Amino acid sequence: MRILVITPYFYPHTGGSERYIEELYHAARQLDQSIKVDILTYNTDNAKKTQHYRGFTIYRVNCWEILRGQFALPNYVELIKLARRLKANRYDLVNSHTRFFDNSWWTPLLAKYLGAKSILTDHCADHPTHPNSLVSMVAKGVDYLVTPLIVRFYDRITVVSQATKNFIAKLGVKTATVIPGGINPQLFGKTTGNQMKQQLGIGKTDIVITFVGRMIPAKNPGLVVAAAQTITARFPHTMFVLAGDGDLLAKLKKAATAKIIFTGNLSRSKVINLLKASDILVHPSVHHEGLPSVILEAAAAGCAVIATNRGGVAELIKPKRTGIIIKPTQKSLQTAVIELVNNSRQRGKLASALRKLVIENYNWKSIAREYLNLLNQIR
Repeated sequence: MRILVITPYFYPHTGGSERYIEELYHAARQLDQSIKVDILTYNTDNAKKTQHYRGFTIYRVNCWEILRGQFALPNYVELIKLARRLKANRYDLVNSHTRFFDNSWWTPLLAKYLGAKSILTDHCADHPTHPNSLVSMVAKGVDYLVTPLIVRFYDRITVVSQATKNFIAKLGVKTATVIPGGINPQLFGKTTGNQMKQQLGIGKTDIVITFVGRMIPAKNPGLVVAAAQTITARFPHTMFVLAGDGDLLAKLKKAATAKIIFTGNLSRSKVINLLKASDILVHPSVHHEGLPSVILEAAAAGCAVIATNRGGVAELIKPKRTGIIIKPTQKSLQTAVIELVNNSRQRGKLASALRKLVIENYNWKSIAREYLNLLNQIR
């Protein structure tokens, strides 16, 4: 089976959907080595036009970033030329990602040209948003108008969470299969996180509170910094680590202290090491992500999780059972962090329950097996 995956953002760009694509298809190829996967993406990071990476062949077309890091449009002349080249690969399936990117609009046409079946995978449990209210309003209108039209041309719709499935049902998508994100448990048993603590200058007995994500308004890192300034002043044995890059990083780094550390972008292995070194993950996002991969990874690493109830978060975080749900306010975040800082038993109880939930239900190997069964039904 040969599959063409289409996504505007992919390696070396980092994000939840990029990681989902990479790990799902990597796990699928481990189960069935006859599968070949190519990635068609936009060259948002000025990388090589063609690259081999983790067994994938990546094809990149030049593009214009309309909204930096959020929305890009390809050079369509270049895209058409590439499509003609790719026809010789004789694809069985074309898998497009995220309903409100332009690729989801033209993928059915490309699939028909290539003689392949088409799948749309959606990652978001709300309309696209932007700090500019006018942009958000236009995006919402386009979502309402376009989504019901395009989905009818796909052979199958998949989503990353029940929350996403419930939301797109409001847009007229009545049938979708949930293929969630996952984790590879083996990656989390190879390190204790002690080396990462040493590298960051964190004491062995310090309580580490971590944020992992892009430094953009939707992820709300500013809320973490504001809370960190208050908490570290009251509790000297706490340390805050913020990992990620983005438009807000330069401004936020002005608040850096010996107790508030910014790492910038980290490789996947270093993110895992950081989470293993952490006691608490804070995820105060105001973006309705389908199923935040960082929460899955934090759970596997043994962190207690504090998160806002956005998108598929509620499928993982059950209040007072597997984590703490907060409002996106400084007071709410501070209260939750202080509660766990002061109560190591509660911290351990929540972390253990969440880890059990994720290990048992969100293993990439099992998810990939289910996905392959789906692909074999429609090819």
